[in-house]
Amino acid sequence: MGTKDLSIDKKEENLGLDITPVSDVLAEPESSLVADSNPKNRAFVSRGEKIHKWGTYLSIDWIFNAATGVGFAYWGKYTDLGKKIWSGPITEGFTKILKPFIKNPEYLKKSVGKGNMFMSIIAGGMFTIPPLMILENNKIRKSIIKYFDAIIYGKDRVENDPKFQTAYDEIDHAPKKDFAGGMASRFIALAPLLAMVLIPASRKISDKFWFDHVSKASEFTANKMGFREKSFKSIPLAEGKERWKFIHDSVAMDFGLGVPYAIMHAFFYNMFASKKEKENEANDITETAPGLAKSQLSSVPMEAAENAKQWTDETSFAEKHKPGTRLSDKVPDNFVDKVGNKSNGELQIV
Repeated sequence: MGTKDLSIDKKEENLGLDITPVSDVLAEPESSLVADSNPKNRAFVSRGEKIHKWGTYLSIDWIFNAATGVGFAYWGKYTDLGKKIWSGPITEGFTKILKPFIKNPEYLKKSVGKGNMFMSIIAGGMFTIPPLMILENNKIRKSIIKYFDAIIYGKDRVENDPKFQTAYDEIDHAPKKDFAGGMASRFIALAPLLAMVLIPASRKISDKFWFDHVSKASEFTANKMGFREKSFKSIPLAEGKERWKFIHDSVAMDFGLGVPYAIMHAFFYNMFASKKEKENEANDITETAPGLAKSQLSSVPMEAAENAKQWTDETSFAEKHKPGTRLSDKVPDNFVDKVGNKSNGELQIV
């Protein structure tokens, strides 16, 4: 007599099992539940928030920055006090640094002059940091945005529409920007730009294809507004021309480097802010669970995932090998009872 195979194929033995995938059981990571604070990635950005953004970065971080930067550069170069405490020491410093690398005296002089102008513009731009820090404060930012939203949309809609409340919550939980992060991101963004104006080859290329054009555009705009070289009435004509050119060259450097600087500064500023936010969250977790070190906390998610996977595998194996589950779907109950009685409990089919 032949032996009948009672093995059940994989498809059939799964019919009696009800195992939920671990991905459906485990909670969604907390980071994916938090709303994105970046306006570009959000579904709704109010007009008040757009007004705050453009008012802050166009007026303060662009126009006011250019005015203070160019003004400080002019003060450092053409006033006695500025020469003594600023442009003189800066010129000496760049000369000592660059002289071993730039042998041509003419190239050296131009590079030192560009470096002096660059540092003066940056120093003048520091005056924009206090108002920017105030306007970027999450609480102040939120109050300004709500003020404009109430005017544009109406107070009732702003207070009752859930999408406004969601947007304001995202502002509250946005990474906080501090002075240290702002300064670090500023200098990281400025380093390659400074190198570009100091190195003779890159300086000549940038002047030819970019800065000279911006300088001419600045001079054209000033003429249209009624300003001329003759505006310097109390000084000799030749010196007036020199100062006129210096002002527009400074404007060209400020505006010409403004776009790449703004992009890099924003990137590193947000990166440092997000990093600090994560560090603060980690410190909060450590204070909540003092028995776990940071290294242990970092391994908790991985251990949880491994335990969940092991639990699922063991449960699946146990369910698949239950005798009742395997026989009940294939063999009639009365047949199993008869054979079991004849074999003294040993289930054999001959």
